[in-house]
Amino acid sequence: MEREYVGQNQPRLELSKNQNKTKDVVKTRERIAFLMFGTFLLSLFFLLYTNFKNNKVTFSPESLTSTVSNVFSGSFTSMDISLVDEPKMKNPQELEALLLPIMENSQGNTSSWGVWIEVLDDEFTYTSNENELFPAASLLKLPLTAKFYEKIQTGELDKNEKWILKQNDKQDGYGMLASTTVGSKIDYGTLAHYCLNLSDNTAFYIINSILGRNNLEDIITSYGLDNTSFEKDTTNAQDIALFFKNLEEGKLLNEEYKQIFLKDLTNTPFDDFIPAGIPSGINAPHKVGIEEAGISDAGIVYTPEKKILMVFLSKGLNRENATEKISKMALETYWYLMQ
Repeated sequence: MEREYVGQNQPRLELSKNQNKTKDVVKTRERIAFLMFGTFLLSLFFLLYTNFKNNKVTFSPESLTSTVSNVFSGSFTSMDISLVDEPKMKNPQELEALLLPIMENSQGNTSSWGVWIEVLDDEFTYTSNENELFPAASLLKLPLTAKFYEKIQTGELDKNEKWILKQNDKQDGYGMLASTTVGSKIDYGTLAHYCLNLSDNTAFYIINSILGRNNLEDIITSYGLDNTSFEKDTTNAQDIALFFKNLEEGKLLNEEYKQIFLKDLTNTPFDDFIPAGIPSGINAPHKVGIEEAGISDAGIVYTPEKKILMVFLSKGLNRENATEKISKMALETYWYLMQ
């Protein structure tokens, strides 16, 4: 009887021992996981602490999730967190080092250039000879046409009203209206488009006549362009930059007419200037100023991440040389600020 009694209870004793062993194993694993997780937290703290002063530290959410998962699954072998430096702050001196070789003339100076580059809504600005006067040329069409659109916007003028072309309206130089038949009717909206997009001198003359031929200097002054003069045919990089910034901020036109204005400056016959240095598909409305004394270009490059204002004014260069240099400076500026 005694043997039978012992034999019947033996399996129960073995089962109890196995259960205890299993519990011990589970507790051991839990302790190991807890210790490893604690080690992970301490290591992470140490890593962040030692790099904080020299690095703005972030880490990949994917790598952090993977690491935590490994800790809890017991398969953690090493920390899977990588430090990632935030994008380096751009330095105007670095951009200058890229642009100076392009701006320098055969005598090694850059006085023939006035430059203003600014990332709008950002702290980055680079300037060179920004207060020096340069020939304004067709850059004067910017404030004149902005005022013309403003009066259309407020209802003082009707964009569908038509101007009958007269012989004495026709002006030499750029544009197509000089070769248009006398007596042709051109609506005000088309006049504004031609003035900006084609840099049409006849359209400029007509718009100036509509607004009052003696009012252009007052228009320029009202926009705060203190260094720009129609009579003297002068401007500087600071004034042109101010115009484009005020335009972008909605200080000159409402959103509808701002977009019309910028569209007029897009896909022009002069896209071998700034747009030639910008990747295709990036919107770069711009306005050139071309005359024998000076050749310039200015506009805003709209990327998905940034709005880059570029102003390049020159004097004493022929068109081919100036165009090549402007497109190269636009290219260098774009890729430096976007990388």
